Amino acid sequence: MLNFGTSCFSASVAWSSIAADYNTYFPEDTSQLTIYLLTYIGNAVGIVTVELLGAAVYTGTYQNQDWADVYERNNVGGLLDAILSPIGVFGKLCLIFFALSAQVIAPVFERIPRAFYTVIGTGIYLSFAVFTASRFNDVLASLLTVISYSTAIFIVIVFEDHLIFRRCSYKNYDFSIWDNRKVLPISLPAMLAGLVGVVGVVLGMSQTWFHGPISTAISKTNLDLGFECGFIFTAVTYPLFRCLELYFVKR
Repeated sequence: MLNFGTSCFSASVAWSSIAADYNTYFPEDTSQLTIYLLTYIGNAVGIVTVELLGAAVYTGTYQNQDWADVYERNNVGGLLDAILSPIGVFGKLCLIFFALSAQVIAPVFERIPRAFYTVIGTGIYLSFAVFTASRFNDVLASLLTVISYSTAIFIVIVFEDHLIFRRCSYKNYDFSIWDNRKVLPISLPAMLAGLVGVVGVVLGMSQTWFHGPISTAISKTNLDLGFECGFIFTAVTYPLFRCLELYFVKR
């Protein structure tokens, strides 16, 4: 249950890393309550709906032997195909859309067309899918969990910086220097705390390919504490590193 809860939480909180890309389109006088409600409702409707559908579909394998057999042979992809097969061609079209929706475009260089990133990303996840097709469920579950580890590290750094060093006030942010690297913090505390968080993740994680010593010492039932350990290790070290940066670098 702890592993499942962590996966659900990380899936929704991952929005935080790209929230600024969307919220920048709101007028400056938009109330914080409005932004909060739109963000919360948008995440809740999308995530809860999909999770409930997933639970319903998987429960169907206990009632429908055909679904159970195809799930055993072809995992999630086969189960989706069996569910959508009664609607014929439209069902096949839906499967294609599901496959294409796996990409996330995140351009690094502005001058490179976005289509280039789409092609590269598609090639990467297709190659990954081909080599992991025989163990799709295990690989998918492991990949989603590993992604959640990075989310834990990210959110605690942003939260602590806002809570401790900005005193929960946007008046303590200087938005006029957002693109001036000469006066912005050099981000060493975030990077160092992130590395310490990775150490915590490794110590607490429990995957089919690796079991950390903390997880092994606490439980013999593959209890994955990577998210929790990464969060705690980062939370403890970031304020210390940030205080040192403010003292020596003074920005």
